[in-house]
Amino acid sequence: STLVELKQPAEAAKLLATLARAQPKWPRRDEALLLRVRALREAGDKAAALEAAERRVKEFPAGPNGDLAWYRLGQLRQDAGKPAEAIAAFAEAVKLAPTGSRAAGSLLAAGWCHESKDRLAEAIKSWSELLEKQPQSPAAAAALLARSDVRQRTGDFAGGQADAETLLAEARDGKAKLDAAALGEARLLEGLCLAGQKKFAQAGAAFQKLLQEQPQFAAADRVFFELGVVQSLDGKAADAAATFATLAEKFPKSG
Repeated sequence: STLVELKQPAEAAKLLATLARAQPKWPRRDEALLLRVRALREAGDKAAALEAAERRVKEFPAGPNGDLAWYRLGQLRQDAGKPAEAIAAFAEAVKLAPTGSRAAGSLLAAGWCHESKDRLAEAIKSWSELLEKQPQSPAAAAALLARSDVRQRTGDFAGGQADAETLLAEARDGKAKLDAAALGEARLLEGLCLAGQKKFAQAGAAFQKLLQEQPQFAAADRVFFELGVVQSLDGKAADAAATFATLAEKFPKSG
């Protein structure tokens, strides 16, 4: 453990492998195997970490730290491009400790795995379970943002707007900690969902607020485009023309 904390994970992994071979009956073998998974992952050897994680849950499928072992296996399967297997591992983590510290992270990651395979209804279900069971979890903000995005993309504009505005309100009140990129994405989703409901003036206000708050937003070109579209649809032709002119000036290569 000390070697891992001292940022020497490769050395720790070697020592733990030696210990596992020399002491197959050691009472703390489960801890050593789990720590080796972490060490290998931090050393950048994800293939070996995945193999070690599979071995750990095979030998110790439950017991102390069982949820953590399944969670780490889920992460490594996800990293290896095995979303279905990752989802199964995350489900085991939740089953072993439904209110534990890894349950929220497992549900969040499972949702992302479902999304990667275009199973959007299942992704929403996973994130909704997280938000229902652990609304105070640090993972809740990411779940709200992800659910808002998928709801917007699947035409549930009212639901997507509600998620985005909840997240923005929690960030404003200090209940959720979001970086600038996540805040910008939430504001963009709010505008897109309002536009989807044909609330063009409100959507325009959301886009304008985003540009005022974050003029260097990574997707500012899209924001200008969406703003011009809703201004046009709202009958504000002159404003739309000015917005599109600004877009062309600021982002001449924007496609």
